Amino acid sequence: MTHRVADEFLLDHAAGTAPEPIAVLVATHVALNAASRRALRQLETIGGALLSEVAPAATAADALERTLSRLGPQEPPGAAPSFAGRLPAPLQAYVPHGLDALRWRTRGRGLAEAVLACTTPSAYRLSLLRMAPGGGIPRHGHRGPEFVLVLSGGFSDQRGRYGPGDVCFADESVEHRPVADADGECLCLAVTRGPVRLKGLLGLVLNPFMGA
Repeated sequence: MTHRVADEFLLDHAAGTAPEPIAVLVATHVALNAASRRALRQLETIGGALLSEVAPAATAADALERTLSRLGPQEPPGAAPSFAGRLPAPLQAYVPHGLDALRWRTRGRGLAEAVLACTTPSAYRLSLLRMAPGGGIPRHGHRGPEFVLVLSGGFSDQRGRYGPGDVCFADESVEHRPVADADGECLCLAVTRGPVRLKGLLGLVLNPFMGA
């Protein structure tokens, strides 16, 4: 079983209308997840057929090139994932000097985060997460959507296990505690909008400072 993004996000990605952080996450997910590559091809085929039946609209001559440049090197939809170190191709432009050159901040026991800079303003936050073996994210709820894409290793919450290429999606209705597998570090790409709400005593102490 794979956990992939909903078709609505693939459709936004195919249309070029997704905010940059989500576009990066979806492009990376598609590079890693065969089921989503197939679904994206189908959506692109349907979209192409529909576009062929309507009059063309005027667009800037370089619109396609500017959109693709935001995501870095791209892979053909059916190609096997390519990596630079541990990172899929769509992430390479966002981590040009490697993982160790990023500014990692401790976010809890066994958890570190490095925020990635985007080229366009957005309400969403794009970051990499490192979870030590057996470590993870404290139990929390959400004020907005959260996407966590596994790049290497794996983690579990009460809804299942997530391995490379899987996306864990959570919204205001979800409260969970992701825990990394015990046999190795878990590296993830995360997109969030709004602060998380930590639960328990830790939440009582930290939530006021986090704006949650």
